[in-house]
Amino acid sequence: MKRKFFALLAALFLVLLAVPAAADASGSYVFDEAQLLDEQQEQQLNDLAAKYTKKYDCGLYIATVDNYRDSGSDVQDAAEKIYQEKNMGVGAQHDGILLLLSMSEPDYALICHGNLANRIFDQTAREDIADSFLSYFGRNDWNNGFQAYLENSGKALSGDHFKQGMLGIVVVLVCPAAVALIVVMTLKSKMKSVKIGAQARMYLLQGSEKWRVRDDIYTHTTESRRRIEQPRSQSGGHGSSSGSGGFSGTSGKF
Repeated sequence: MKRKFFALLAALFLVLLAVPAAADASGSYVFDEAQLLDEQQEQQLNDLAAKYTKKYDCGLYIATVDNYRDSGSDVQDAAEKIYQEKNMGVGAQHDGILLLLSMSEPDYALICHGNLANRIFDQTAREDIADSFLSYFGRNDWNNGFQAYLENSGKALSGDHFKQGMLGIVVVLVCPAAVALIVVMTLKSKMKSVKIGAQARMYLLQGSEKWRVRDDIYTHTTESRRRIEQPRSQSGGHGSSSGSGGFSGTSGKF
């Protein structure tokens, strides 16, 4: 009876270990339906995406289509549906980020899904990543644009892991230093402060000076000016929103 119990427990353990990889078992990260890449470029990008995905447990994906309207009401809705249809993401929450290009308009959407991806790829991070690839897409340099997207997404993931490692250092070193600083500042505030006088009369004893002549002489006028900047209208920016089902995204033109 005990052997059956331990065998069942071991089998359950193996199933649990397999769950994070099950969401990404295909090993496909690049879906180039618009045929912007040659076979070698697509394989190299797929390998790079796989490298970051396995290293940080967050899927990095690329998809291109001729027209997003074949999949959704707008480019971000299309990206979300493609994400779900392709079963993208890593782990139980399907953490990942997807860059979708629609060539007919042309439009792009950069969406992420899952707690980990939404925390790392917030609006600022998504817009920074978009800025890294839009200049390439503007001159039809698809391969380098996709590579910039993957590398900057990897940097964002790497920075998050660095922050987690630094947390222990902050607790051990910075917190005691902060407490010591508070104690020192509290003690200092109780001491009588002495400061340098700004005027000469502060150094004279009361009644010791005798003024024979007092004159007010005009020397000059000082005028300070500060330019008030008018708000600028922005064009060609990014539009960000939070979608349904744990998605958030940024979209725009390229």
